[in-house]
Amino acid sequence: MKPLTLFHSAILLSLCLATQGQKNEISILNGRFFCTFPDSAKNIPRSTNIMSADPNKNDETRVVYNVGDKRVVFFAEELYIKSVADLEKKLKEESTKDYPLAVKTIYDKDSSICISTTPSQFDPTQAAIFLKGIIVKSPDNTLSRFSVYLNPKAYADRAAMEKMVDQVFASFRKGGKRLNLSARTETFNVLGTKTQMLLKLPVDYVVTLDKKYDFEVYRVRKLATYGEADHADLNIYYGFHPSMFNTELNLSNFKQADSPGEFMFQKINWMNFKDDSKKIFVREQLFTDDDIQKDAQIHIGMISNNPKLVEELTEIIKQLLLKYDK
Repeated sequence: MKPLTLFHSAILLSLCLATQGQKNEISILNGRFFCTFPDSAKNIPRSTNIMSADPNKNDETRVVYNVGDKRVVFFAEELYIKSVADLEKKLKEESTKDYPLAVKTIYDKDSSICISTTPSQFDPTQAAIFLKGIIVKSPDNTLSRFSVYLNPKAYADRAAMEKMVDQVFASFRKGGKRLNLSARTETFNVLGTKTQMLLKLPVDYVVTLDKKYDFEVYRVRKLATYGEADHADLNIYYGFHPSMFNTELNLSNFKQADSPGEFMFQKINWMNFKDDSKKIFVREQLFTDDDIQKDAQIHIGMISNNPKLVEELTEIIKQLLLKYDK
């Protein structure tokens, strides 16, 4: 069989792009919004190793479109950031001499806004070449990002690929999913048991669950506003092979004094680590809890660039309640 010539490849690409209609609408970020793709595009999550949690459909969506040896990857991310007024203006300020960006609002309807960001310089030597993306402001005033990458073969047909991508972006339809940012208590069954975790969250906090067959990680995040530097994350791990933050982040030599705390009505000591050069503050502790499941371990880890926010996370843990199946 003779290989495809550039002429035949162009015809094949045109035929594939022509199939786009209303047949292949795909949910992005578990219903945050929808876009219509060429018929052969598929939602294919990232591959992970056996020790890592599977990709969370609330955090990311990966849509892959192949035409022969040309590959286009659409990758959406929930940013967990609140929007600001004059978002387009703020995004334009990110354009620099070294990395110039064209920024333009392409959708503004029904409390949703899509702003495209397109670089004017590309590096065709990269395995994944960033073509363009959109920042999406949802009706709940939070932001997500939808980026498009080409492999070098697809980049060779950049004009045709960009036309197809623009059609996908133009098919944007808002979804019904909203982030719950109210003060509330959320309830989860731990490790597939009847033990329940009651998690009391303040305003502007979200929780997501990452899991594999033998562990779960509840990630609690405080939403910052676009442009703010502060961040605060709390991980609550249930399983049998936890990893300590201070080890993973090489903070063992930055140990601070322990601080008193409370977990499940018991007095505890938190381990603290602080690296001023990296602006990282970590607080964590490890527990064994046979009442959930024999040899089950609980790792609670907090990380922030602001010690005051770590105190907020510590208060969430103080109010956490486990209701055992007894």
